[in-house]
Amino acid sequence: MNDASLDFDWVSSRNECSISKMFERLRFDIKTDVEKRQQLRERHPQLGFLNDFSFISKSNKLSVLAQTDGQDRRSIVFSLRGEYIFVLDENDTELFRATVTLNNQKQCVLMVDKEELEEWQFRKKALDAIFFANVKGDHH
Repeated sequence: MNDASLDFDWVSSRNECSISKMFERLRFDIKTDVEKRQQLRERHPQLGFLNDFSFISKSNKLSVLAQTDGQDRRSIVFSLRGEYIFVLDENDTELFRATVTLNNQKQCVLMVDKEELEEWQFRKKALDAIFFANVKGDHH
């Protein structure tokens, strides 16, 4: 073991790795993801943009909405309750839930079903389907 490992202040690091702090980081990053996805939409020559993506932020709830061709509306909701971030679909069905932990590499990560996910992996797991699957006019 090197001296840096011996001096690692895991207590302070774990304290910083709280579910509420993670949720606030996700709030910013999910908003950025939605803005990026909105910018990357492809325009249909006659119909204009077929897809619309939006972000709604409330205190303990974040929503990402996808509207396709004015018809199909889908959403993903991130809800902070207790020590978990719940990920729900438009019918309030739980897709998965996450908590946070400090892993052996000294990183604050999200735990989903005993799997460690970095923040971007967690966001991809939650949003990939509504951002890219069966979206008319966009090539995947």
